[in-house]
Amino acid sequence: MALNNSGDQEAECLRVLTSSNHFEVLQLMVAVVQSDVVRKQYKRIALRVHPDKNNSPDAEQAFKAVSVAYDCLSDDNEQQNYLDELTHGRHSKQYDQRTDRKDGFSQKSFVPKRKWWEHKSWAEVEVEIKRQEAAWKEHIANEVAEYQERKEMKSAYQKRRRARVHNRLAPLYAKYGLNDDFTERSVVK
Repeated sequence: MALNNSGDQEAECLRVLTSSNHFEVLQLMVAVVQSDVVRKQYKRIALRVHPDKNNSPDAEQAFKAVSVAYDCLSDDNEQQNYLDELTHGRHSKQYDQRTDRKDGFSQKSFVPKRKWWEHKSWAEVEVEIKRQEAAWKEHIANEVAEYQERKEMKSAYQKRRRARVHNRLAPLYAKYGLNDDFTERSVVK
């Protein structure tokens, strides 16, 4: 299925190029995957990012990334080695030999990205956690304030509506001698 919109084409290429591992490139779960499933996903995504079908300037690089991911995940042994590296941080000789390819495209860019806290000191991590916590509290406070404002606006609307209805019915109340609760008025003579 080719993408019609150039924005969709660029988004698909960007998604492929910013993926952190081969499973993410082929939109698969990080687990052992059968080779026929890998092949189907490869065909589907390769068709979307192929330079002949996709007008994005990054299409060629994205197509190479999809091909590298397919090469790695289509072989059961190589997939298991790659999965071990992802889940346990193990490096196998077979996988390390494939990091530099003849086509100039390197798999090193697909090593899982480090988490933001892995390259910071404890003090920096504490500061970042406090910043995120403060941002979350501010977000919750804003949500509560918006909820209260909506609630007040709804209450004010209902009061205005009741007043309009009362004003429209006031002549009838007077004509038939009724109170607001539709009971007869006690007439004082």
